[in-house]
Amino acid sequence: TAPVLRNADKLIANSNFTKDLLLQDWEIPLERIELMHPGVDCEFFTPPEPPNHRQLFREDQKVLLTVGRLQERKGHDTLIAGLPEIRKQFPNVLYAIAGDGEQRPVLQQMVSRLELEAHVRFLGEIDDSTLRQAYRECDLFALPNRTIGRDVEGFGIVLLEAQACGKPVIAGKSG
Repeated sequence: TAPVLRNADKLIANSNFTKDLLLQDWEIPLERIELMHPGVDCEFFTPPEPPNHRQLFREDQKVLLTVGRLQERKGHDTLIAGLPEIRKQFPNVLYAIAGDGEQRPVLQQMVSRLELEAHVRFLGEIDDSTLRQAYRECDLFALPNRTIGRDVEGFGIVLLEAQACGKPVIAGKSG
């Protein structure tokens, strides 16, 4: 066990997954672990008030949104790969991706190879106000995360933010 973990009086885990890691992988006694799930500012992240006219996306689009660093674990590629099938039922679907990271060139090449340029939009890094607007305007929030080696989803706070904005969410099974 690392000295910082071994000598700590109390460790706070943000999820049952993290708590189990501390118990099983690090052999921390249960009495030294507190489970405290993070929350979101439900006064800031709120559902849209009608009428919710879109500013970021077109009114005629079904918008899937993912927010997060563009890294393999987040599963953006999985959703991009599934877009041709999704388009059969929703021809005007748009997959909006907020965030940036090392996988962006790979994802952009994938979009180009699948000829999905009209159906995927990379928003890049966005400020909090634009983030809230993106949540409010999307039809569905998706975080198709997965485990890559020892790289797991720590909590997925973006899932809570989307839900606080009144949106249904789909999440992968990681962390």
